[in-house]
Amino acid sequence: MTYLSVFSDREIIIKKARLLYSRGTKEQAFSLLDNYAKNTANLENEIAIKLEKARILSTGDRYYEAEVLISKILYQIEINNISDKFLLAKAKQVSAWIKTQINPPEYTEAIELIRDSLQIVQSEEKFITNQSLTNELYSYGFYVQAASYWYLGDYKASEMFINLALEYIAREEEPDITLKLLIKNVQAIVAKYLGNYTRALNYHLEALDTVNRFLLIERIPILFNNIGSILFSEGKFDQAHRWYKKAEVVSEDLNNNRILARVFNNLGEIYNLRGEYDRAYSYYFGSLALLMSLEQTYDETLKRMAILERNFGHFSDSAVLFERAIEERKKSTTRDLPEWYAHYARVLLHLSRISEAQECVNDAYNILESSSNRTPPPSLLLTEGLIAQTLEGTKEAQTFFLRGYGLAKEKGTHLDVCEGSLFIVQNFLVQYQSFGEKYQFNLAQKYLKEAHAYSKSSNLYPYQITTTILTAAFLSAEYNFGAALSMLKSATVESKRLNFKRELEESLRLQQQIKQSIYKLRDIQYQGTESKSDSQSTALPYHTAGLVSALSRVLNINAKSNITREDFMFIVFKFTDNGPQPFFMVPEVENDSVFDFLLNFGVILNFLVGQGQHYFGGLYGPIPIQTRGANTPVDSIDALPSFAGKSSMIYASLVNDKSLEEKRMDGRNYIIFTVVHPSTLDSTFVGREELKKCFEHYVNIHPEVTEWTDQSLEQLAGEVIKTLMQTSI
Repeated sequence: MTYLSVFSDREIIIKKARLLYSRGTKEQAFSLLDNYAKNTANLENEIAIKLEKARILSTGDRYYEAEVLISKILYQIEINNISDKFLLAKAKQVSAWIKTQINPPEYTEAIELIRDSLQIVQSEEKFITNQSLTNELYSYGFYVQAASYWYLGDYKASEMFINLALEYIAREEEPDITLKLLIKNVQAIVAKYLGNYTRALNYHLEALDTVNRFLLIERIPILFNNIGSILFSEGKFDQAHRWYKKAEVVSEDLNNNRILARVFNNLGEIYNLRGEYDRAYSYYFGSLALLMSLEQTYDETLKRMAILERNFGHFSDSAVLFERAIEERKKSTTRDLPEWYAHYARVLLHLSRISEAQECVNDAYNILESSSNRTPPPSLLLTEGLIAQTLEGTKEAQTFFLRGYGLAKEKGTHLDVCEGSLFIVQNFLVQYQSFGEKYQFNLAQKYLKEAHAYSKSSNLYPYQITTTILTAAFLSAEYNFGAALSMLKSATVESKRLNFKRELEESLRLQQQIKQSIYKLRDIQYQGTESKSDSQSTALPYHTAGLVSALSRVLNINAKSNITREDFMFIVFKFTDNGPQPFFMVPEVENDSVFDFLLNFGVILNFLVGQGQHYFGGLYGPIPIQTRGANTPVDSIDALPSFAGKSSMIYASLVNDKSLEEKRMDGRNYIIFTVVHPSTLDSTFVGREELKKCFEHYVNIHPEVTEWTDQSLEQLAGEVIKTLMQTSI
């Protein structure tokens, strides 16, 4: 059996159609192909032209049309017993590419189809005189395999097939420019995933030069977007933003919604990093709408929205989005899932779902074990550190943080470097509080400087302001109040300009703390044998409490602490015929001595705050609790262990109470909310306004005492204790 060479007129039509499509004149390309297929008398020519149309459709966002067309072609080949096996091979290849684009993608099936097609080519190529056709089938087949393995996360296998595809296309005197660009695109993406950013950028720039020379405008938006992605990976966020905006404009001009959806996703990521969360949300929703209209998978968008919700502090919503994103991604590939699991685990930690967070880490490592690249992403190591810090303490977490930070520097992922640096800062400071080793304080300063440098070079605005605030906190701990307040003033101005609410609150909070403590701190004298110069260069461990607390807030992390919720007591007193009585408390008190103490304590508070006759409202304290006076029996303190070393914050208010018959109260009751807390918070608590708002909000939405429920008061107690813990620095 001998095969005829490809008809020259058919080949010319195909090349013209590819050129027209690449230059943006899509309908002209399809019209040219349809007319030829309609007018040709040769069935094989007709099928070849229809195959080309299916291939062109599948490279754009019309893959479902391509899927219908390729099904018809395969049926036509089968029933007509077409002798040209290369048409069957090409049909299998186009079908394979379509399977990588539908939702959910079928990468494994695509790889099997390519293998079948290449077996056909190998068995039949000796009968054909047109070597150009075999080169094209080999190069296109290897390209689809390379793309499939990249989607599956096997970058080494992908790289191997890219090289094979380039080898065959290089044999052509006049290669298919569009196919060559597709291969170079995957080559650049794989290089980026392997950390070769410079090489990846050069591949894209070479492709852009080819596109400009041949006026292939259809390829411009994807190249602009991909160049932006390389720059983003290098931490050059401003440059990445400029390329993404170019891609946005060109995609809209060409009505290329598939690329536009990717661009919207990437722009959302830029605005998320800048702290412009509303703009980020707008772009993410735009991407989601486009992907749903195209029936494309939107797992990446869901993941980025989950991270955005985490940044807002909406952890429950973030967890739901992460679950959906991971579920969608697992339908087609495990690529990037270890990193997704790492971020999901951090959200679960905030929700106190620690065992589930550990399961996420285990799932991530199971995926890595079965992949060709077993190196964990930096984010996974950092997450392991957070889990260890929550469960075991800082020393156990340190190794994970240092490994994650080192790997992030090696890979050049600036965001992970910034996060890792700040985790290490917080870790060393907590250790310094416990062990007082000077090197721990110095290392914390060193890593903070590095985080600030990286955030500044990458224009990571939230991290720039955060590291400025933390630098001021270091200066405050070293009694350099003037420099600290100057830096905080700058941070406050920038936070207002960029509308960064969390950073603004943190800056104002620290300024308040410095002003409250400035005179007290001036009088603090160092103990021991340290020289004056030493004392001025390093803060005492006690005075780094503000730094640790501030770091925990801005990083949204929890460190194992000596103070827990069990160290607090929440009590509500109301006026009765027998004087102030506790009518709600968390935890419940069963010890008679403690209850008697509370009765006396209520009388004292009523006198201190209400003066016995007038009923003043507002927030008062902290008020030290004395459980032992001059005439108190020595053993009585043992009956009140929960009040030793404690103080209390008081909020008093007149509230409607229709059950109170005391005429002079005029239908109202004098309520005293009391929070008993460790006295160590007396000098570090700076959240008076936040605490006051908690009480005011409760009284405003529950204006009648008789309608108060244990459930609502328990919720208030939780909010109040959380506020006390979070705003003590």
